Amino acid sequence: MDIVKQAQDSDPQFQSAKFQNQADAEATTQAWARFMPHVRAGTNFQQVNQNILSSDNTVYAVGSTTYPTYGYDVTLEQPLFNYSSWANLKAARAQVRQSNAQFEAAKQDLLLRAVERYFTVLAAIETADAAHAESRALKEHFDLVQSRQRGGAARTAELMDAQARYLQSEAKQAQADAAVRDAVAGLRQVTGATPQSLNGLSGQLQIKPLDPEDPAHWLELARKNNPRIKAAIEASERGHQQVEIERSGWYPNASLQLFQNRHRTQGSLFGGGSDVEETGAMVKLNVPIYEGGETSSKIREADSLYGKARAEEDRTGREVARETEAAVDGIRTAASQVSALGASLRAQQEVVTQLNQAFNSGAASNIDVLDAQRDLFLARALYVRARYDYALDTLKLRHAVGLLDIADLDEMNRLLTAPPVNVDNYAFNRPHAAIPSLPEGVRAAQPETPRRDGAQKTPEAPKPDPKKKQAAIPALAQRAVAVVVPSAAVPRAALPAAPAVAAAVQTAPAVMRPAAVPSAVPAVKSDTLIRTADAGPEAQ
Repeated sequence: MDIVKQAQDSDPQFQSAKFQNQADAEATTQAWARFMPHVRAGTNFQQVNQNILSSDNTVYAVGSTTYPTYGYDVTLEQPLFNYSSWANLKAARAQVRQSNAQFEAAKQDLLLRAVERYFTVLAAIETADAAHAESRALKEHFDLVQSRQRGGAARTAELMDAQARYLQSEAKQAQADAAVRDAVAGLRQVTGATPQSLNGLSGQLQIKPLDPEDPAHWLELARKNNPRIKAAIEASERGHQQVEIERSGWYPNASLQLFQNRHRTQGSLFGGGSDVEETGAMVKLNVPIYEGGETSSKIREADSLYGKARAEEDRTGREVARETEAAVDGIRTAASQVSALGASLRAQQEVVTQLNQAFNSGAASNIDVLDAQRDLFLARALYVRARYDYALDTLKLRHAVGLLDIADLDEMNRLLTAPPVNVDNYAFNRPHAAIPSLPEGVRAAQPETPRRDGAQKTPEAPKPDPKKKQAAIPALAQRAVAVVVPSAAVPRAALPAAPAVAAAVQTAPAVMRPAAVPSAVPAVKSDTLIRTADAGPEAQ
C-alpha cells in the first residue's frame, strides 16, 4: 500500500486531475454570481484650467481661472431577466458533475496503473530469476558434456551445441535483467521514487470461476457505475446547455439600476462653485436586433460541438463495454491458464529430472536434455505471466464496472507475502558468468571418416541402447504434456504413462489452490462483490 500512497502523492497525471477538479468546482459559484446584484463604486478628481476667449456675457467677456473638481459615484445593478444566466447555471452544474466523474475515473486509473506497474516489476523479476536458473542449469550441463567429451564419450557437435545454448541463455539473462530495469522505471514514473525491494505474489492465489459468468451482468454494471461513461453523459449535457446559452443572444434582458453620485466644483470663471448630489433608479431593457450574424454563427458552432459530445459519449460507452468484456474473458482465460500451466510446469520439471538421469546413464541424448530445459523455461515464464494476468484481470473488471477502490487493493495486498526481492540485483553492473571456451583443438570440426594418411577417425560417443532408453525414460514419448492449450485445463486422461510425471500433474492443482480466497477477486456472489463507489472529489 506504500506504493499506492506514493502514487497518490507524486503521480503527475493524478495531481493534474485533482487540481482540475478543484478548479471546476468553482463553476457553480461563478454561475450563481450572475443572478446576484453587482455594486460598483468610483471616485474622481480633476484640476480644471478654464480660459474664456470670447463670451456674450458683458460682465465676464474674457478671462481665465483654475479650480479643482472632484466627486464619487455608487451604482447597484440587479439583473431581472437574462435567459443565458439560467442556461449557464445548468451548464455549470453539468460541468461539476462531469469533473467529479473524471476525477473518480482518475483515482481508479491511478489504483489500477500502480498495481499494473507493480505486478509488471514482479513478473519481470520472476522471469529474470527463471532465466538465471536456466543459465545455471545449462552451464552445469555444458561442464558435464565438456568432461565427457574429453573422455571420448561425447561428440564435438554435442559440446558445441551445449555451449551455444548456454550462451543463448546468457543473452536471455541480460535481456530479462533489462526488462526488470525498464519495469522499475515504469513504477518510478508513477511513484516518483525507486523501490528498494518488493514483496512477491504469494502462492496462496486461489483460482475460481467468475460469478456470475454472464457478461451482460457486468456490462449493465459498467453502464451504471463507470465514471468515464458518467463524465461523457455530463459532457453531452454541457454541450446542450451551451447551445441554449448562445441562443439566448436573441432574447432581451432586463436589469434594475440604483445609483448615487456627488460632484463638487470649487470655483469657476463666472463666480462661485457648486456641490451637486444625485440619487436615482432606472430599469434598463436591452433588446438585441442585429449583431452582424454573430449570434447565428455561435449557435451553429455550439450545435456542432454538441454533436461531437454525443459522438464521444457513444464512443466511450463502446470502449467501456469492450474493456468489460475483455476483463471477463481475461479472467476466464487466465483461470484456465494458471491451472493448466501449473500442471504443465510440474510435469516439465519431472521430464527434465528424468532426462538428466537418463543422459547420465547414456539413455538420452544431449539434444533431448537441452530441449527439455528450454521447454521448462518457457513453461515457467508462461505460468508466471498467467498468475499475474489473473490477479490483474480481477482488478481490471472492477475498474471497468467503476467500482475499484482501496479496499480491493487491501485484499490484493494480503497476497503479497512472498519474501522481498531487492531490485538492485538487476542493475546494469550485475555480474554475469564468464563465457566458457571450448578445449584447445575442439573448435574446428573433427573428421569422422578415415583419412587418406591412415589416421584413425575421431572416437564417437557410444550410441544409447533403444531398449535401455525406453525403459529409463518412459515419459519422454509423452513430452506433449508440456505443450498446454491455455483455454482449458490439462485433462487427466491425457497424462503420460510415467508414474512420476502423472503424479506431478495430478497433484499440481491441489497445491496451487489453498483455502484463502481474496474478496477482491470477483468470484464471490455479486451482491457481496459490488459496493457503491464514492464519486466525491476527495482523494482516496
